[in-house]
Amino acid sequence: MKISYLFWTSLGITLLVWFLRGIRVLSFLPGYVIWIFILVTISLGIISYLQR
Repeated sequence: MKISYLFWTSLGITLLVWFLRGIRVLSFLPGYVIWIFILVTISLGIISYLQR
């Protein structure tokens, strides 16, 4: 499985969760979960870039 595919999937999920939390659908989700999603997405982006 390509890391770039994981990166784009992670980015999509992160943006979706961030958007849904912003409109109070996922308001029960703590803020650190969003930060974990963001850090995982950044890490996968860096790894994907370095594998080229």
